[in-house]
Amino acid sequence: KAVDTAKSVAGKIKKEIQNHKAVFASLYAVVMVAVIILTCLAFYFNTPNQRIIRALKSGDNAEAVSIFYDNIDTTNEKESLTKNLEKFLVNLKDDFDAGEIDYHETKSKLNTILTFNLEDLSLKIAEMLDYIDNSNEACVSFEDAERADNNGDYEKAIELYKSVPQNSSYYDVA
Repeated sequence: KAVDTAKSVAGKIKKEIQNHKAVFASLYAVVMVAVIILTCLAFYFNTPNQRIIRALKSGDNAEAVSIFYDNIDTTNEKESLTKNLEKFLVNLKDDFDAGEIDYHETKSKLNTILTFNLEDLSLKIAEMLDYIDNSNEACVSFEDAERADNNGDYEKAIELYKSVPQNSSYYDVA
């Protein structure tokens, strides 16, 4: 009986050890996957492209230029940055249209991107500069017209209302 009990206890201990090994192996695998994922994310968010985008978003245009000229050398890097900046430009326009970013800051970011001399973006940036210039002109004309109207200078108000561009959101009101 003692031998059977010893064998039974040894079997239970062996199963416990196997269970602990399985738990430890699973835990080790989870930790390793997490480390790999975190390493990949850290690498992705520290690429020059991502650092340039972050600098532009934060308004540190000089830093964006510095990162560009210190780190972006190859055609592949420029193509990758161009794709990231295309997305950035869409968000920038949306933010401008929503009034979350003003004319001067938007223009500054666009002019900073122009300094990168990325051919594929030149036309898009020129179009966006025209768009924000027209929007700003419309806003200024409309505000001036409203002031003139409120001050009773109706001739000047009419002239200023007429100067609001047709493609402006102010046009219908003007």
